[in-house]
Amino acid sequence: MPLQLRTDEAIQKMTAIQLSNRLLIAVTTLSDYRPYVAALANLSRKQLHIDLCTLPARKAFLINIYNAFAQVLIREQHPDLTAYITRYKFFSRTAILIAGENLSLNDIEHGLLRHSSVWWSFRIFKKDF
Repeated sequence: MPLQLRTDEAIQKMTAIQLSNRLLIAVTTLSDYRPYVAALANLSRKQLHIDLCTLPARKAFLINIYNAFAQVLIREQHPDLTAYITRYKFFSRTAILIAGENLSLNDIEHGLLRHSSVWWSFRIFKKDF
């Protein structure tokens, strides 16, 4: 489950794309990424719709989120990704909270980016993206 930390005023004013970009930068530079995780978790769905109203914006956001959270989860969980079952569980675990919706890396990659109904099926976010 993502950390729920208070975010400062500047972070709270960022758009979804800015948050995803800053999260990715924080993770790759080994900076504190938790305020961005908390801000993304607390985004409203309305704000998400406003910020991601174009296809390029949605793709940029989802790719940033996927890449950042893959690194966050590896750093926090230290999974053995050489074993198939561990790798499957790692990518399928709903450990990402965006605008109040729990997601897995598989949800993001296969459900939202690739629009595969196999992974996404009846999830609420499908109509948002």
